Amino acid sequence: MFEDKVLLWQYNGGRTKALRRIYAKYKDSLTTLATVLLYDKSAAEDVVRDVFTAFVRSCGTRDASRPNLPAGRFRPSGRLRSASRWAG
Repeated sequence: MFEDKVLLWQYNGGRTKALRRIYAKYKDSLTTLATVLLYDKSAAEDVVRDVFTAFVRSCGTRDASRPNLPAGRFRPSGRLRSASRWAG
C-alpha cells in the first residue's frame, strides 16, 4: 500500500514510469477478476482499460494519500453496462 502511495505521488509529479508500474502491478489481477465476472476476456480487457483511464483522469485532482478511485466518477464501459448478467 505504501508503494502505491509513492507511485501515485511520483505520477502526479510527472513521472510517467510510475503509471507504467501501477498498470503492470494491477493489470493481470484486474483482468482476471473482470473475466470471472463477465465471462468474456475481451470485455474484461475493455473494462480494465476503462478503469485505468478513469484512474489517470482522477490523478492530480485528488489527495495522493487516498489512492482509490473516487466514488461516482467511474462509469463502466458500455460492454459492462450491457452485460446480460448485470441487467438484473
